[in-house]
Amino acid sequence: MLHPTKIILLPLLLLPLFAFGSRSRACSEASPASATDSVAFNSTAYLALVDSADAAGAASQWGKAIGFLRSAMRLEPANPSNILLLTNVGMMQFYQGQDDEAIATLTDAVAFDSLNTDVLMRRARVLNSLGRLPEALRDYQAVIDIDSTAVGAIVQRAFIYLNTNRLELAEADLSHALSLAPDDPEATLGRAIILSSSGHPDEAIPLYSRLIALEPSPELYAARATCYLVLENLGRASSDIMDGLALDPDYGELYLCRSALNKLRYSNDDALADARRAAALGIDPRRIYALTGIKP
Repeated sequence: MLHPTKIILLPLLLLPLFAFGSRSRACSEASPASATDSVAFNSTAYLALVDSADAAGAASQWGKAIGFLRSAMRLEPANPSNILLLTNVGMMQFYQGQDDEAIATLTDAVAFDSLNTDVLMRRARVLNSLGRLPEALRDYQAVIDIDSTAVGAIVQRAFIYLNTNRLELAEADLSHALSLAPDDPEATLGRAIILSSSGHPDEAIPLYSRLIALEPSPELYAARATCYLVLENLGRASSDIMDGLALDPDYGELYLCRSALNKLRYSNDDALADARRAAALGIDPRRIYALTGIKP
């Protein structure tokens, strides 16, 4: 059976700086009318610091980028764009493994504007990644309370329900999300996980195929291969395993799949070797035994 937590956590992206308007618009709106320069926002110095942070972030120089962003916020402490900068500081702290600092910074950003759904979503994603599911669930719920059509929050809430075995609630959220956005990849993934985990691999396969056509990944190939294994379509399972390993030769789930495949083909030595390889790559030996009957 597919292990949902292997594929539901999505990238924790930075907010685009000046997301409330284009750079040119920000510059034009910064021009003072009749007051002094001190009331203008987005000065040349401020924008230069933000650009420097962008460049440092693109090079994964998180500490350096944080320094530039903090300097920009000190330069113009009342600039409304600072909520974006503060949020990105929190995300960069998370990338550096500074989990407590990241949550504290993102909480400050939420306090800056408690109705900003982008900021709430990022704090929720970080909390989710840290396994703090009740807190993440509250943030996703807050987003949905603000915007009942927020598909991303609805889907991520469904994933939390999936991971806590509340399948009926997960199904309801995913059905709602797909009614709002029938082609949403995250909602499609969630629906595929439910189908493949509840005895309907034949219905899950077309959904995984649609996602693979959009963006192939070893996770998706492993998921579809698992469905083919359940259906004993060994040729297609083998093809998916090979395609997935071509993308990532160290993805443990694919070795688990290949172990099960070799067991079905009565290639017991190969099945044992793949089971041991899966265990070495971090797959829980209990899952290996449950799927293959092999103790690695």
